[in-house]
Amino acid sequence: MKKPQRLLIIFFLIIASSSFSQKLKKADRVIAENIQAHVNYLSDDRLKGRIAGTDGEHIADEYIITHFKKSGCKPMGDSSYWIQKFMIADGKEIVNTSHLSINGKELALHTDYFPFAFSASKKAEANVAMELAETGVPWFIDLKELMDNGDTAKTKDTSALIVMRAARAASKGATALIVYNNSAIQDLGYNPMAPFETAKIPVVYIMGNAAKKHLQKESASLDVKMNISLKDRFRNGCNVLGYADNAADSTVVATAHLDNERDVAALIELSRLLRNKQFRSSNYLFVVYSGEKKGADGINYFNNHPVFNLQKVNYTLNLDTMQDKGLPAVKKSIAAINALRTHETKTRP
Repeated sequence: MKKPQRLLIIFFLIIASSSFSQKLKKADRVIAENIQAHVNYLSDDRLKGRIAGTDGEHIADEYIITHFKKSGCKPMGDSSYWIQKFMIADGKEIVNTSHLSINGKELALHTDYFPFAFSASKKAEANVAMELAETGVPWFIDLKELMDNGDTAKTKDTSALIVMRAARAASKGATALIVYNNSAIQDLGYNPMAPFETAKIPVVYIMGNAAKKHLQKESASLDVKMNISLKDRFRNGCNVLGYADNAADSTVVATAHLDNERDVAALIELSRLLRNKQFRSSNYLFVVYSGEKKGADGINYFNNHPVFNLQKVNYTLNLDTMQDKGLPAVKKSIAAINALRTHETKTRP
């Protein structure tokens, strides 16, 4: 959705002035104490980084909502509540109907083996000798051999080596690639967020204990049957929206990202300070964006699903833009208040 031309986004890239370097005034000390209290709560270990879709995010959201209520804000999220929910792509999930058997013995998913997140979702069946790489059958590769003989000129990433080997195997007619650990090397783990395109064939990993049990002789003929299935995995992200309705014609949007507790603390304090009667020529929408990468997921969803007419947005105050200048949270709030005070003075009838 294109934003209307009247929507002016102002990035307050403010560098601390000499007045900030001096001793804080009494009113500013209150701001500093409040912000520090918010930072202490939001950075507590039990919130575990406030990652989107986790209990830590939920705890943080409830804390923010509590303070938005104290500031006299109204909910502006879904169904007249404070939260705007959206889905975040979270890699690949192994479908529990996936199976792998060798010589009639079923291997346990996650305990004995797992498909890589970039594996194709396909079946493969064949009688095969591990030491042979023939067309129309699964190929085997020892993890240590792969790492010792991998194309280190291109990459030292084990997953990338496996991806390249799978592509080579598929191009030569292999129906699957089975990587196994028959050495003392530490076992690989499943990574749902592997940043690779889906392979053309199933790519699975057999862990050390299972490899020693089922793959003892490379010359042996093995009856291999597999049916690998993966699906996209998602989790919920939650933007928090509080609205200070001053019955004005235009609205100022103030934002912060949940992955930065200092910015969120400054935004919470900003919502409290804007209860002052002098700030009534505009309405104020306070938005805490969820999602990683500085709230990119939450920002995109909010922009594509606006909660009110964007034609009535005067400008956006993005607290995150001050971070790169090293401006502490308390100075952010004071700077933002000063910027808003200037705006209010100019727009007051």
